[in-house]
Amino acid sequence: MDADRLCRLTDGEPEEWPVVVWSSEGWYETHRTGAAAFFEGWVGGRVHSHLLGAMDPDLAPWFNTFRPRVDRCLVLSEGPLSHDERLSRLRTAPAPTTDRGAWRSERDGSGQDHFATLDADWLLTYDTPHPHRIRIAFPPEDTERVRHRLFAAAELMECRVLEVTTAAGTPLETWDAVTDEDE
Repeated sequence: MDADRLCRLTDGEPEEWPVVVWSSEGWYETHRTGAAAFFEGWVGGRVHSHLLGAMDPDLAPWFNTFRPRVDRCLVLSEGPLSHDERLSRLRTAPAPTTDRGAWRSERDGSGQDHFATLDADWLLTYDTPHPHRIRIAFPPEDTERVRHRLFAAAELMECRVLEVTTAAGTPLETWDAVTDEDE
């Protein structure tokens, strides 16, 4: 929903296509190397990007095949539990899951926890503290199963669902509402 993207500029001969890093803020940089050399160099710490930052040495890179996805966000009340306890309970609802990285701001403590399901193709982000929300991207055919598990997760986290929105933050009257962003 707001991740950086690695692309290939398909200009000229395929063996000469450069890698283009697009940030979630719209900035980009071009690397005049093949895709395999870029990935191998970035993961190995020999290729640097101002937009991607350094590869976390404890986190293996992952790749998702492009496919149509529906994006939903559940804006939550705070609830009585700590962030770590809420995250732990959130991860039990769609379990099993695997880490996709996390970050925290030194300035205000805000951050994100990224993870994915192992038995389904769901990509999740837990934003905290402002706004405190769960974001998920999933295949359209999983809509009802995702809705059931996420609302169960909010209950486990001892939070109320205050609002359901699109990835862009557009409020939805119902979970199943279809938007232009979904198509």
